[in-house]
Amino acid sequence: MVKLIYTMGVLCWVFVGIALARQYNVEEYLKVVEEKNPEIAYYRKQKESIKFQIDRFYLPQNPSIELERMYVGGDEEKSYYIKQVFENPFKLSKYRKKFVLDYDIARYEYEATKNKILTDVEMLYYDYIFILNKKKILLETINIINTVLAVSKNIPDNDSLDILKIELEYSMVLKELKEIETQENIFLTKLSSYSGDYDISFSTHIFEDIMFDYNKDEIFFKLKSNPDIMLSEKEWELAGVNLSIYKMSYIPDFTIGYRKRKNPSSYDIILGFDLPLFLNKNKSYINENQFKKEAYMENYKKKLIEKEYMLKEIFLNLENYYNLFRYYKGVLLTKSDAEFNLSLSSYRRGKVNIEDLMKSFKRYLEIKVGYYNYLTNFYKERARLKEIIGGKL
Repeated sequence: MVKLIYTMGVLCWVFVGIALARQYNVEEYLKVVEEKNPEIAYYRKQKESIKFQIDRFYLPQNPSIELERMYVGGDEEKSYYIKQVFENPFKLSKYRKKFVLDYDIARYEYEATKNKILTDVEMLYYDYIFILNKKKILLETINIINTVLAVSKNIPDNDSLDILKIELEYSMVLKELKEIETQENIFLTKLSSYSGDYDISFSTHIFEDIMFDYNKDEIFFKLKSNPDIMLSEKEWELAGVNLSIYKMSYIPDFTIGYRKRKNPSSYDIILGFDLPLFLNKNKSYINENQFKKEAYMENYKKKLIEKEYMLKEIFLNLENYYNLFRYYKGVLLTKSDAEFNLSLSSYRRGKVNIEDLMKSFKRYLEIKVGYYNYLTNFYKERARLKEIIGGKL
């Protein structure tokens, strides 16, 4: 008796724990992934590290000190030499621009990576929801097949082949259910892997009252803020800064030195310059960076054309999925349900054979699956739209 009470108590706590477990919807889970995903964290920390380059760009190289001891015959002379190299001051402002652009490039690389990962998560979430809805449909299907089987067994002098065909259909649905349960676990495991939290659970609710009312002009305007496009633009600007720096290579850096001697006491002040003698080498660097700058501009144009095409494709898909979903919801679901119920009624009266009933049943099943398929595809395209404009809708 005590064991029974203890067991019931444990089970109660388990069920209470399940009931109280937090279920994340897609927006909540995206925030979790943004915080915990290691790849996103990698690019975020890389971005932050570049700030230190900006903070130290104006600092010169470390000075050097040399201690010397010279012997001349029987005499000894001691001295020390302090040297400081200063880069051309015209280059320093360019270096600051270079490091700022390096930071911008890292920032947009982080944004692009984050948006891609979050889009992958969101699309995977909707695939997971679709699998759950398909599973729900198949479970409802089993109940329908059981009804058909009961009707078939109650029909006088019914052919046993009809019963066998229905039982075979029942077995095929069970097989598909087992496959779907495996897919469900795979999707769930992959979803959890993005945050590393395999105990997390997800809300299965999805709004079915979707709308297609996007302002295309406004969204196309937002396209310029896409991280991939901004990244390409900043790479082009950086190539321009690098080109300017190499063009200044003809202007030398300079060195200031101070030498102090003992026995006899004396000192030297030294001013030195780099000699840019190898002009062909400098010209080679300039030509190289000129072509790099032009290449980055072509890459920017390519990214812009590519994203514009993708945006137009997304709008076409969104409109198509929206219209098909509304058609399934408003027309096909109602008609297929009515057709199957009429077919089942006719089968009871012996006016329809089992093949026609099964065809009607399969149409009904395909239309219900299609309904959720187009709903899922609409949400997945919407996730792609959010990624391409670099933010929320």
